[in-house]
Amino acid sequence: GRPLGSGSGGAVSLYRRKTDGVPVAVKRFAPARVGESLQHRANKVDAEIQLLCMLSHPNIMNVLDRASDYTVKLLVTECYAGDLFSAVERNLSSMEMRELFCQLLRAVAYMHSRGVAHRDLKLENICIDRDDQIKIIDLGNAIRVAPTTAATQESLCFGVYGSDPYAAYADAGYNPFKADLWALGILLVAMTHKSFVW
Repeated sequence: GRPLGSGSGGAVSLYRRKTDGVPVAVKRFAPARVGESLQHRANKVDAEIQLLCMLSHPNIMNVLDRASDYTVKLLVTECYAGDLFSAVERNLSSMEMRELFCQLLRAVAYMHSRGVAHRDLKLENICIDRDDQIKIIDLGNAIRVAPTTAATQESLCFGVYGSDPYAAYADAGYNPFKADLWALGILLVAMTHKSFVW
């Protein structure tokens, strides 16, 4: 297939489904990194796939199929026309920006209602389909937290997740849902001003 992109989590390529010729995106998950056990990597990939399969929302990537053997894990999803980064560069009208951002808010609200925090919201992790519907992708850093825990604890997560300049940094533990809200604010500034706060 034709390469569409790659990152620390794996590489995505464009293929056409044999049955009907519909374009699909196939993510081949990256193998374990140096110092990372095979079991830890397998658990991380499985968690991402389970979260994607659990979430059903028009503005979150739709899983079509998955496959694996002992060495390779693949995820087959819908293929999208572009990402929010490219859309922002082409001078969206204020109405278009408002509509896209409202879709994003609805998707994140849905994720949070299911106890899922994305932890890496950024222009490049938000695609746009041919019908101008946003699709949140790449749940590689996402985490599921029990709703009762989220309501009663402030410091749910430790470590640094997310991408500069979207990440909300904390010296100690942090609430991943609030970190997503921070990233949404940075996204809104990037969409409206075509630049970042810092």
